[in-house]
Amino acid sequence: YRLPLSDLLGDQEVLDPLQVLFRAEGAVLDHKGTREKVSEAYGLFREISYLQAKLGAARVASRPLPSYALAAPRNMAEACIQGESVAEQERKRLELGQNAVWDLAEVLRNQGLLAAEMPLPAEVSGFTVFSDEAPLMIVNATQLSVRRLFSLAHEFGHVRMDPKERALVSMDREEGLVEARANAFAAALLMPEEGVGDFVERQAVKRLDWPEVADLAWTFGVAYSTSVYRLANLGHISPDQKPTLLA
Repeated sequence: YRLPLSDLLGDQEVLDPLQVLFRAEGAVLDHKGTREKVSEAYGLFREISYLQAKLGAARVASRPLPSYALAAPRNMAEACIQGESVAEQERKRLELGQNAVWDLAEVLRNQGLLAAEMPLPAEVSGFTVFSDEAPLMIVNATQLSVRRLFSLAHEFGHVRMDPKERALVSMDREEGLVEARANAFAAALLMPEEGVGDFVERQAVKRLDWPEVADLAWTFGVAYSTSVYRLANLGHISPDQKPTLLA
């Protein structure tokens, strides 16, 4: 299982979050100069924040966001419940309604958060660095657009649910309750329960099949597999349908 970076470092205090990131994930982020690109992006972000402060244009994030007092999830079910619950609250706070969130990056920028894309190793979907100014979220620019959107929602989940961390790296096909919670958050943020339910009710079929699942994925801007998992978790498809639809 994946551990938060604070568990890897024990009680040692590291002031620079990039040091935390590179110490825990140095082998991965050394791939093809990724370390240098990450450092450059973070340095640019710090310079922009400094100039904004000097010019009196402090970022929106200077106003603290509401916090969520979450206990560490004890199992997968609890991790999913926490992630979905926080996502529902965030959708209400951000007044997103029940529709797709195609412009998530713009929504986050309006919250004073910085989201960017850059080429990363294939196994890295994204990472989040927490600084004194605001969290910096980076997603892998080499992935498909639907994957990048999900990765950004996933990193936003870390921002809202794991603020005590200094840095977190998200890997593809990764296990662990912290990552599972962020995945549940991303799915619920991008595919709200009521919105999915409304879509299902509009279908002129008794049993959803791949055309409806693909249409749902397109409607909310997510991958086909994400659509299948979300439908299964919400009870709109039976357990025996899931492997068939994913085949």
